[in-house]
Amino acid sequence: EDSGFCMYTYIDDHLDRVFGSSGYLSYYKNTPYVSIENDNLKRKKIPFLQTCLAWILNNSSTMNHFKIEFKHPKNEEFYKRFAGLVNYMANKYNKLKPYGRFYVSIYPYNDQNKDTAWIKFINKEIKVLRIPPPEDFDRNPSYIIKHDWHPTKELNQYYVNEISKLIDKE
Repeated sequence: EDSGFCMYTYIDDHLDRVFGSSGYLSYYKNTPYVSIENDNLKRKKIPFLQTCLAWILNNSSTMNHFKIEFKHPKNEEFYKRFAGLVNYMANKYNKLKPYGRFYVSIYPYNDQNKDTAWIKFINKEIKVLRIPPPEDFDRNPSYIIKHDWHPTKELNQYYVNEISKLIDKE
């Protein structure tokens, strides 16, 4: 088939994963530094010393007491790098499915997914779907796994239903 659709679901945490924030560096030794260079995906392994230092800092009493974590930079260069990864994915998909659509969807959390400064750097052909959280999100504990903050089946079902409505309109 040469058509269909592909959905990239965005959460703010993806920015820190791509950057290699101190939390990811200290828990995941294989956290890559990825970027697009000359229309190719480049993956650089973060030096072992850097991951060790991140682990030491992230597990120090001072960092834990003050809840300090090194996060992604909030600058144009980083947002362009992140958008470049999304554009790269969309380009690869469009080569496979020239009559398909590539979407970016913002996952419906109330207190997350606020850092969307990168969106202005994505290709204009990519449709961005902003899914609002359910009206009862703050009052309904069944949407989030207790002590985990990952979505439950109920929130994922809401998300799929809302996406389906938006895509059906097209």
